Amino acid sequence: EKMSSRFKVAAVLLFVAFLVLSFAPVLQADTVSVAIGIDPETMDPVQQGTTLVAMMLSHVTETLVYMDPDGEIHPHLAEDWSISDDNREYTFYIREGVEFHDGSELNAEAVKFSLDRIINPDISTPLIGFYGPMSEVEVVDEYTVTVKFDEPFAPALMGFAWPTAAIISPQTYEEVGIQDFARHPVGTGPFEMTDWRAGERLIMERNENYWGETALPERIEWVVVPEPGTRTAMVIAGDVDIAYQPPSPDIPRLEADPGVELHSVPSTRIMHIALNNTLEPLDDYRVRQALNYAVDSQAIAESILMGAGTPNDAPLPDVFFGYQSIGEYDYDPDRARELLAEAGYEDGLELNFIHPSGRYILDVQVSETIQSFLADVGIEVNLETMDWPTYQGMISRSADEADHHMALLGWGPLPDAHHVLYSMFHSSQHPPAAFNLPFYDNEEFDSLIEEASETLDEETRIDLYYEAQSIVWEEAPWIFLYTQNMVLGIDQELEGVVIYPWEMFSLTGAQTN
Repeated sequence: EKMSSRFKVAAVLLFVAFLVLSFAPVLQADTVSVAIGIDPETMDPVQQGTTLVAMMLSHVTETLVYMDPDGEIHPHLAEDWSISDDNREYTFYIREGVEFHDGSELNAEAVKFSLDRIINPDISTPLIGFYGPMSEVEVVDEYTVTVKFDEPFAPALMGFAWPTAAIISPQTYEEVGIQDFARHPVGTGPFEMTDWRAGERLIMERNENYWGETALPERIEWVVVPEPGTRTAMVIAGDVDIAYQPPSPDIPRLEADPGVELHSVPSTRIMHIALNNTLEPLDDYRVRQALNYAVDSQAIAESILMGAGTPNDAPLPDVFFGYQSIGEYDYDPDRARELLAEAGYEDGLELNFIHPSGRYILDVQVSETIQSFLADVGIEVNLETMDWPTYQGMISRSADEADHHMALLGWGPLPDAHHVLYSMFHSSQHPPAAFNLPFYDNEEFDSLIEEASETLDEETRIDLYYEAQSIVWEEAPWIFLYTQNMVLGIDQELEGVVIYPWEMFSLTGAQTN
């Protein structure tokens, strides 16, 4: 068998350094406070599908392996692992002496219990695409577990590093049930979740019995502040230590403030408008292409995002394994009108567009700008704005129930082509179970993605992903927009925060100067 305790992820992330940043005075020396834009839809590792929520969960729950900011995999709750010669079995050797927050012990049974939930058909797992053909979890002995796949799955280890695969306490879960657990998850992490005041804040307290190095902050407060300008004001005033995704127009103000450091870090979040392929007129690819030509993504990135976004020339961000430039939908309203006329809509049409507020950088303003661009080519767009939990419910409707034509979404997965192309476009990933919001269905595309995920040769995978991306680009199930930066306004005197290029950061080592 092939043994490894360090697995180099095939992702183009070498430019990303291990960022330990210095940030401003906290309200209390033992508390770090973060202003975020949304209330989590759930704090159940398996049921969540939001990178911000996954990042929050990573302070409370832990995974078998850990991925550092350079994309390299290390042991975590598993001290080591082995991979079978046919690449269908991953055996993990569990760390001994680790306790959950409720005092129960981490062992192979707890790992099986947690990972079985990912593939349990009775539990909604939005990110199940991260785990491909995972089929069974087998306990070998008290501290050894084997995860089996029906087929080889190239990005498997990466998935075990994501918080969806966090190991939770079976004892608490079975005592309180799935709904209560989703409000107060119990893991092995350096912090315990102690309070959640819906719409206001989430509180985490330091785990004094943590198996690893004890966290420096005694307390983390995640403060829910949907209005982005208010997050800016709070970090400048010292009311919070970190403002998550402040609005782009505030960037000069934050840069000029001596008490705050601004950090705009390239991320893996690809912003797009999912176009419902099952509804007229978006069942015609010419209309979908027309929408792409009608929207000036470059102008949005430069004028609205103030440079905190890069227009896309492929369905993937350029830091992903498998990325290749496909081309661009240049801003061309005349071409948009031609395509609309060819499709029989020379007199215009009307579309319904749903979008969240507070989840992405200037998501409301971006949506309104897209509405304006489409109006210029004769498309009347009806906007509907909603908070994140409500929006999550709307985009989780099945094709029979979904009555929106357009939905704004940002997808920020692990940096492998599979995790965009499969999760976003494979026909098995339609809502309500997953995130193929366009309800896209193409047999040739599906075959290419399936073959790529089972192929371990990197060059072959890249070729297959190029073919698949070319199909998606041509058929345009999205309006392709831009890759969004992660922007943080951080108090000058806070140091030790670690930032990852997949839109996460860790506060475990944060402290004031």
